[in-house]
Amino acid sequence: MFSVISASTGLGAWFSGAATGVGLFAVVGAQSAFILRQGILRKHIVPVVATCAAIDAIFIFASVAGLRTLTTA
Repeated sequence: MFSVISASTGLGAWFSGAATGVGLFAVVGAQSAFILRQGILRKHIVPVVATCAAIDAIFIFASVAGLRTLTTA
């Protein structure tokens, strides 16, 4: 089942980071509450979601890259 993911170490790390990011986003924190509030108020929905998604993607990529560097060292 996971033979495709384990075939490439980088791809497996990416999927792991993406799954972690989705799991962290599911928990209602300050950022999620802000997005929900903006959605309810119908104010600046697209820029807020785009900015938060871009920042989350950068953090996920940086954390996966950092953990990969630590594990190979």
